[in-house]
Amino acid sequence: MKTATVSPVQAAARPPNPYPSTADIDTRIVLAGVFMDVVLDQPAVREARQEAADAIATAAGYAVAGVVSAGRQVAVQPHPVLRRAGDIIRTRGWARHVFTDREGAVCALQAVRLAAAGNGPALVDAVTVLLDRIAGEFADGVSSVSGWNDQPGRTQADILRLLR
Repeated sequence: MKTATVSPVQAAARPPNPYPSTADIDTRIVLAGVFMDVVLDQPAVREARQEAADAIATAAGYAVAGVVSAGRQVAVQPHPVLRRAGDIIRTRGWARHVFTDREGAVCALQAVRLAAAGNGPALVDAVTVLLDRIAGEFADGVSSVSGWNDQPGRTQADILRLLR
């Protein structure tokens, strides 16, 4: 039986195996956890994870990035995603306190999500524009599309006026 020999150059080029071949599965899991803790604690990784979390929050409409101070009048330029969202509400109906009700009616945020059709950048842009419009027209201190949609006294006309 012939055994493989490894030259010193090959051995030096190979990264060390973090999992000794004699380690049982529990030891390997612990070592993998330690390794991930070290990797995830790197500044660049922490920054990237924070950026991803911020983008997700903004896309979901819960962050207030891009919102201007309340009470300022905002000139409303047509926005294609928001216009489609308004058409969705006109067709399916408007819902409060749920994304989609039993009859298929949708809240403003769900209408924007559907209108963006899976296009993340378009969704972020539409939500940011809508939050800007909300802050400009309503001085009621809401900080999310869902909060604005669900506020007592809010009407479908209010929703459709900003979804254009």
